[in-house]
Amino acid sequence: VSTVTVTGDQDARDKIADDFNNTVEGKLDSLGDGKYVDFEISYNKGIEEYTKTELENYKKLLDNKVVIPKASGVNAGAVKEKSGSADEAEAADNDIKGSDLYNTTVEADTTNGGYKLSITAKTISDVKYG
Repeated sequence: VSTVTVTGDQDARDKIADDFNNTVEGKLDSLGDGKYVDFEISYNKGIEEYTKTELENYKKLLDNKVVIPKASGVNAGAVKEKSGSADEAEAADNDIKGSDLYNTTVEADTTNGGYKLSITAKTISDVKYG
């Protein structure tokens, strides 16, 4: 009986795959008539992997999330400088969404395999709340 835990980079996973292949071939080569070998293979015990499509859906949700609604009447919210007056503000034209504050990307995870969702803050200087 052999238990193998696969973690780490691609080279480590390739080595484990080669070792597993050699073990299987060794067991099958030594079989006689009427004998058999059972293999039990478990993947990612306790680890949930997301598909690229699932991560792209999360990306859309994050990008479209209203973080700061535009100001409306007496309700505070996103504002912009009032035209012609640096000391006054008026309601912003649009809500501030996640995509205004951060960049999200779905990319291949070269360390662990699969895909990952990365979020990077944008440099913002023109978002005002009032």
